[in-house]
Amino acid sequence: MGLGWWREKAPPECLPCLRLPPPVCLISRMSWSSPSVTRTSWVARSSLCCCLTWRASSLANPTDTLSHSTNSQVPASEVITNGVLVAHPCLRIQGTLGGDATAPHQEYGSRQIRLVVPGAYEKPQLLPLQPPLEAEPPATFTFHVNPVLRSKLDVELGENLMVLQSDPSAELEAQSSKLGEGGILLSSLALGQEEQRLVALGEGQEVTLNVKAEMSSGDLDLRLGFDLCDGEQKFLDKRKQIVSKALQQVLKLNQAPDSDQVPVVAVLGSGGGTRAMSSLYGSLAGLQELGLLDTVTYLKGVSGSTWCISTLYKDPAWSQVALQGPTELARGRVCSSKIGAVSTERLQYYAQELGKLESSGHSVSLIDLWGLLIEYFLYQEENPAKLSDQQEAISQGQNPYPIYASINVRTNISGEDFAGMWGSAFAASLDEIFMKTAGFSLSFLDLYRGHVNITDDCQKLQLHDPTRLRTKLFTRQGPFSQAVLDIFTSRFTAAENFNFTQGLCLHKDYVAGREFTAWKDTHLDALPNELTPMKDCLYLVDGGFALNSPFPLSLLPQRAVDLIVSFDYSLDAPFEVLQMTEKYCRDRGIPFPRVEVLPEDLEEPRECYLFDRAEDPCSPIVLHFPLVNRTFRTHLAPGVERQTAEEKAHGDFAINGPDTPYGMTNFTYEPEEFDRLVALSRYNVLNNAETVRRALRLALDRRQAGARTGD
Repeated sequence: MGLGWWREKAPPECLPCLRLPPPVCLISRMSWSSPSVTRTSWVARSSLCCCLTWRASSLANPTDTLSHSTNSQVPASEVITNGVLVAHPCLRIQGTLGGDATAPHQEYGSRQIRLVVPGAYEKPQLLPLQPPLEAEPPATFTFHVNPVLRSKLDVELGENLMVLQSDPSAELEAQSSKLGEGGILLSSLALGQEEQRLVALGEGQEVTLNVKAEMSSGDLDLRLGFDLCDGEQKFLDKRKQIVSKALQQVLKLNQAPDSDQVPVVAVLGSGGGTRAMSSLYGSLAGLQELGLLDTVTYLKGVSGSTWCISTLYKDPAWSQVALQGPTELARGRVCSSKIGAVSTERLQYYAQELGKLESSGHSVSLIDLWGLLIEYFLYQEENPAKLSDQQEAISQGQNPYPIYASINVRTNISGEDFAGMWGSAFAASLDEIFMKTAGFSLSFLDLYRGHVNITDDCQKLQLHDPTRLRTKLFTRQGPFSQAVLDIFTSRFTAAENFNFTQGLCLHKDYVAGREFTAWKDTHLDALPNELTPMKDCLYLVDGGFALNSPFPLSLLPQRAVDLIVSFDYSLDAPFEVLQMTEKYCRDRGIPFPRVEVLPEDLEEPRECYLFDRAEDPCSPIVLHFPLVNRTFRTHLAPGVERQTAEEKAHGDFAINGPDTPYGMTNFTYEPEEFDRLVALSRYNVLNNAETVRRALRLALDRRQAGARTGD
């Protein structure tokens, strides 16, 4: 697996110019990791940041001019570039079916026109030949294509017939056939004028089209810039006022800091399935009780942590009210039986939803089925919410800015075991999920199991190179075995998505760009044909497959994060994500503090660690909370020891190791197990309140000294 980037999702006011189909409008702006992009760069999704929000007004470099061939009707167009990517204004072709066309078959068949513009961003479009009803407008078609391409509008006449088989009682069978084809050269169309064209389709068939060609050179929906989008900038202006007042109260300042002196605090939740989701409720509750939640500007998550974040943001005022209510709702769902997820009713619902996705042009994969399962685990009902619904929750800056992280990767590049070094829930198969949630395995699959071959057993590579992922090759025993095992035992890995950057070109000097630098001459990023705009699809995987916390999204220089509060819910790996992030930054020249851990800390980690690189004020301060049960085992609350046998028993449990009930693929807890986990996470924050305040004070001092800027 290779090249990718972390992604951010955005508001409706920032909708696309690469004219994407509706499902893709939820995909957001591309955040190239700066100063370099790697094979597993990071992608985030944010409700405000940017559904493809790169606009022409944000250009980093002046525009160039590209001349067309002299016989083209399309004028020379301006090339829009940021020094890495290059975009051409689109030639828009619009029209309707007009005049009298070949009469359709009425009883057992119908005729339709199939329209295609090779190289266009839109897929082929179908127009029925039947005249519309009086109340209906005529069917229209629209294509957008790079004007440099000397393309044409291909027109094909097809017929769908319902054929009776030999048995009169049998059902009708649909058959389709092509009756004729023709086309219109786009270069023959006069710009800005609607024309009526008669297209000969052969054998006496013809059709009339009303066509108009014009340049679409308005606002681009893809903002070719490296700065933050307008929506995020507006949010920051509002959030600074809230953070300033909160800092005055928390740090007992004589007056609130000026807005330009307010430090940017980012809270990061790691991956870890239900373990991470449940723990984040407790961690946020601890911050809220200390009055620290209003000092946070960004709330970012990977995998399981995003389950908590996305649920909280259904309430526009969630951070302003006690978190006991949302936590109780989560408790009820986590502690409930998941057997309903495989009921006949739910399976029919899954099939219907996947069918809707496929019919809308979405490439359906096991990831989509996994999403429906998670929907049931979290809500036990249909959840029609979209990221854009969360705009209300940040419209006044009242909550931290949410960012959901995943990774776009390149396929067909071998790596290590794709099960994921974090033991993520996404490494579980349906068979394993059945065992965890319903208490039984799909034993019939034993008849069809093949064996597993490791294609690239790089045992040491994963710990040292977060840009590489691990893969497994499943060898089946036959076609039927493959069909069965694909459904039930395939790992939920990559979801195939529309590539909204396809069609963009790369600047001839992109490798020399300050914002985009391949960190090794032999790295795939240095090869233009290996970069994302050259690919047909985006392949998104769980962020935990590469780095189990969204650190790269907090390290963009434009965000100028002063303090990162890292809640790491990984299993048996309290410092691994920090060490991998340190190497990630060191290889790319990104400021980050040194992660030095004593041997005794590896053996028995503390609840909180502060990492600071005082000699480099551009490096963020990192406050790291590994998930450990240390003093909570003996204390009810900070400074309050457990007294009774019942109290001691409640605190005596394993949070890591093979005997813990909080494994990554365990989706159901007993009520006591859930309560313990939330209480532990909350306690660890409360017990380190002074360390958090000290880190905040240090971040404020740096900001006031002018060491950190957003430039």
